[in-house]
Amino acid sequence: MTSISRSFAEPAGTGLPVTPGHPTRRPRPFPKAAFVTAVFVAAGLWLGATYLPGPPTPIRAAMAYTEAGFARDWTATWTLMCRSLRAVTDRDKFVDTLEHWAEHTSEPTDVDIETGDMQLVHVGSRSYFVVTVKATTDEPRWKGWHFEEEVPLVQEDGEFRMCVPGDGS
Repeated sequence: MTSISRSFAEPAGTGLPVTPGHPTRRPRPFPKAAFVTAVFVAAGLWLGATYLPGPPTPIRAAMAYTEAGFARDWTATWTLMCRSLRAVTDRDKFVDTLEHWAEHTSEPTDVDIETGDMQLVHVGSRSYFVVTVKATTDEPRWKGWHFEEEVPLVQEDGEFRMCVPGDGS
């Protein structure tokens, strides 16, 4: 082999092996695909923790029931009631009655709802939760308006539902 052909066959320079890749680009310590995957996994975890409902609790049920009432979502209100209350009337009659009531009453619909105390109440061998719910509004027409009630809840089929104590629930 001549000296000219040897210069083509052997790496020139320091004698260190040449690494494959582009001669002017340094190899990256962390591949782009791994970084993008990590970003998407983190975003998915954050979205899940932020927007997916948590496990059913009396506080969440009380808030959902109160929100449904102020939003005038009577079907949701019906769904959040216990079996013994729903057994008294059918859903359509319940919805019609509350729609009629809503036409003749005036309450704000854009409310901020907070929960207060939660108590476990025992009556004989039965028990239920009572959650204090407070609602306020920023609507100028309703300046100074506030609403507060205690929402009684029982657990049925793994979910908490609004139920009046002593109604056979």
